[in-house]
Amino acid sequence: GAEALGKAVSSAAASSYASIDLSENELGDAGAMRLAPWLRRQAERQRQKDAASAASSSSIACGGTHWNLSRNGVGPLGAEAISRAVFCTRSSDAKEEEGPMRERAVAGLDLGSNAIRDGGAESVAKAIADRGELALLEELDLSGNEIGPKGAKAVMAALARSGGVASLDLSSNPVSDSGLEAVSSCVKATGFECKLEGLELRSCGISDKGARRLLKALQEAFVCTVTRIDLRENKISERTLRRLDEAVKASAFATADAILERAGSITEDPRERFRLLSFARQRGSTEATVLLAEAYQNGVGTEAQPERAFALYADAAKSSDPIALSCLADCYFSGDGVEQDFGKAIELFRRAADGKEPNAIYNLGMCYLKGLGVREADRNKAFSLFQHAARLGQPLAQRLISKLQSGGVRT
Repeated sequence: GAEALGKAVSSAAASSYASIDLSENELGDAGAMRLAPWLRRQAERQRQKDAASAASSSSIACGGTHWNLSRNGVGPLGAEAISRAVFCTRSSDAKEEEGPMRERAVAGLDLGSNAIRDGGAESVAKAIADRGELALLEELDLSGNEIGPKGAKAVMAALARSGGVASLDLSSNPVSDSGLEAVSSCVKATGFECKLEGLELRSCGISDKGARRLLKALQEAFVCTVTRIDLRENKISERTLRRLDEAVKASAFATADAILERAGSITEDPRERFRLLSFARQRGSTEATVLLAEAYQNGVGTEAQPERAFALYADAAKSSDPIALSCLADCYFSGDGVEQDFGKAIELFRRAADGKEPNAIYNLGMCYLKGLGVREADRNKAFSLFQHAARLGQPLAQRLISKLQSGGVRT
């Protein structure tokens, strides 16, 4: 029955369904495993449809079907098969599909009130981790599944590192204070990696002590992706619940400028500074985007990624910000993260110089002094640019003027 149903729901017509409700049946693990290949085909059909409609856009498409498989007696094996299908991951010995895939193939998955336990939760976590930033899902419901601290920690750890799951429901599971500790690491995940916004933890055996630890983590984080946490029906005082709500709201409404100011006060923890800059960028700060690009360029607080740095500089430069234009010009000039292009570098240096960016003016002067990217070297033009940069406080220009006047610099 599950296989026949799977064939039907994987058809072209079914791929346009907003939701498919198979709740309160008797699939069990066997039925879930038979259904999974067809669910995957439906997911891939939706993926192709979304890819076609978003071919000219770099944004993530939001198509897909909400699948309700709650109350079906699905256990750990069924959860593994379903999660692989939903996130389009493969067995370790199977070849992964090639090319970038940024479409949400399945919009939501409800596995509530089954019996996937810790083993099934760990399989879901592995599917998310394997898919990384492409593990896109609006809603994931794992409530009422006998998931303990071990399974909750696995899921939260996967979401903290990667994934695009926006809402997670772990209610009515014995998560306890121990499992709640994993939430603290998730709320401090960097903005580029974690997309979790909503977290349901009703009736999870959480005490006031555990909730206060979460409150402390939220306050120390200052800002996080999570904008709502439901901890009702636990052994938590009204005062602690109210303070948690206030902390979440404070994070949600923190402005880009406030986050940027907080990041500027961080001097001994480059990863924390990087995390805060990620959030400031998400909230519209061009300055934060430039600073993040510098972090990627120099490997400070994250791994050095020249291509990522270039992409961020390019994004910031869309606003014609002089510093962003100057940094982007530097990339083209040196070939850092992009193919070297002196002509493009000169164009960008000039645009940044129009905005009185001292480093761009100095570098443009060096191009005229050395004859790089311009028709011919022009010592007088270079000297004029160095003077302009010096007046704006560029220290290298100030020193170079003295050398040029004394004849100590050769072109």
